[in-house]
Amino acid sequence: MIKKTSTRALLPAVLILAAVVSSPVIAAPAAQAEDSVTYVMKQGDTLFTLAERYFARTQDYRKVQRLNRVADPFRISTGRLLRIPVVLLKSQPLGARVAAFRGDVAVTGAGANGAPTPGMALASGMLVQTGATGTMTMILTNGSRITFPSRSRVRIRAMRTFLLNGATDVDLMIEHGRAETVVSPLKDANSRFRLRTPVAVSAVRGTTLRVAYEPETGVSLTEVAEGKVSVASDRSGGGPLLEAGFGAVVGAGGDVARQALLPAVEVEVPGKVQREPVVALALKPVTGASRYRTQLASDAGFVDILEDRYDSEPKASFTNVPNGNWFVRAQAVGESGLQGLSQSYSLSRRLTTVGGALEPLGPGQFGFKWFGDGDGNRLYRFQLLAAPDAPVALVDETGLAGQQIVLTTLPPGTYFWRVGVQQFADGALDENWTSPEKLIVSKPE
Repeated sequence: MIKKTSTRALLPAVLILAAVVSSPVIAAPAAQAEDSVTYVMKQGDTLFTLAERYFARTQDYRKVQRLNRVADPFRISTGRLLRIPVVLLKSQPLGARVAAFRGDVAVTGAGANGAPTPGMALASGMLVQTGATGTMTMILTNGSRITFPSRSRVRIRAMRTFLLNGATDVDLMIEHGRAETVVSPLKDANSRFRLRTPVAVSAVRGTTLRVAYEPETGVSLTEVAEGKVSVASDRSGGGPLLEAGFGAVVGAGGDVARQALLPAVEVEVPGKVQREPVVALALKPVTGASRYRTQLASDAGFVDILEDRYDSEPKASFTNVPNGNWFVRAQAVGESGLQGLSQSYSLSRRLTTVGGALEPLGPGQFGFKWFGDGDGNRLYRFQLLAAPDAPVALVDETGLAGQQIVLTTLPPGTYFWRVGVQQFADGALDENWTSPEKLIVSKPE
């Protein structure tokens, strides 16, 4: 007669074989051994059935048994709460892709080795590095997005879904530079989204968050624009809960300092159409700012960032900006390095330049020429004025398709002249003028 205990003794070996042969998923990295999820036992569950379906190694049911002080792994009451280390669990990759990138960007590891491509799949184990002019944004299937500004080095430690309960786990290590996130609300209590640096961990459940780390100083910075974030030092294991509008500075020694973020920076005359070769923006100064950061993007969510720059003065300029509708935002950087809040503005860019030149041709004769850049049909207008702000022009030639005009028999006196352009492109009319220039016609000797 076979004893019941003999059947139980055979089960672990059979379950191990089944797990090795049929499992289509990956095991969790060993680096996450300190983390756990909770599981509520359902009718018919045993530790063995959980291990067969959801553990990377079936025999690890014993670790869960000891951790939760379970007397009999075959008999666990329905509704009992078990704590299970995530290092034991099977998982599937959480989908993520490259949404946008510009400039010098490299993605290496996990089969990647070089510049990203649009829509490229991203996975755990990859390292994202951006150069002096590089930016990249990734989007997860749950809607969260993460932007890596210039001069950043961020490692994707984990990006997965646990088979046990469908909880998601995103874990990024910022080795240098910054990572800026908009995290979709986590609906499951076991789901986590963490941004790490070598000295701190910021955990969120749905928020707009920025985390930075500079190896030279060993200081970690966390900035909360929306929601709440738990910040903890890797050494102390504790820290403040930050609300929107606050940040934390974590020193190399593990001390955590909570600070209010500087207010949003306002852009002067944001509705001005940018017609000149350089897009120049004036910012309203913010008390306590050591410098200013300004970003120009093609979308309101700042997924596709054209340029990201820092200036010591409250101003910013961008070159080689194509025509179109853009979005700009600026942040004041405090003495601690924490970056303040921001607000976004739409910006219209329509290159419509015009310049002029004057050439004396003889007594009382002058040739005026003009030139410029822009798309579409261009018509010019020439004015000769008695004063820079004269309400009526002495000469006013409109609708000129050519790029020069000659005035003869111009009497002696002081004049001012300017050239304007009307540009028609994409159903829009743009107009630009040169500044009035002085012309003195002397009396003949």
